[in-house]
Amino acid sequence: MIIKRIVIVGTMACFITLGSGLSGQTAAAAKALALIPAKQADQNNSNSKQKKSDPLIDAIGIANSEDHTDGLYEALAAGNSLADIALSNQKDIESVIRLQVSQLQEQLDQRLVDGHISIEAYQQQSQELVAIISESVAKKYHIF
Repeated sequence: MIIKRIVIVGTMACFITLGSGLSGQTAAAAKALALIPAKQADQNNSNSKQKKSDPLIDAIGIANSEDHTDGLYEALAAGNSLADIALSNQKDIESVIRLQVSQLQEQLDQRLVDGHISIEAYQQQSQELVAIISESVAKKYHIF
């Protein structure tokens, strides 16, 4: 499981860091906030006692159990892509892509608000998200 997280986080960090490191400019908070759409209220009550499930696990259709991350790790280690896993569980690949794009967009939004990337870098990276995530979902990683 650790190797999978390293690959995913490393890829995301690389793309985010490259954009922020190349420009050297900081974003103004007022401009940053104007670019970020207002977040919708969470449909689930945050005080609910229900166990939270991992949205990615739900999107690719792995059974929601205590060992769902083991099932994902095993499928990825066997040479399957996230798209392969989703298709084998009769799930829509586009929903997996939309989920990951929205999660990464939230991270970009936060980096912009915190002043870690410029507005130009934010806009450029936001435009590239769908292509990067689409490629990542279809890629087969060989984890040894």
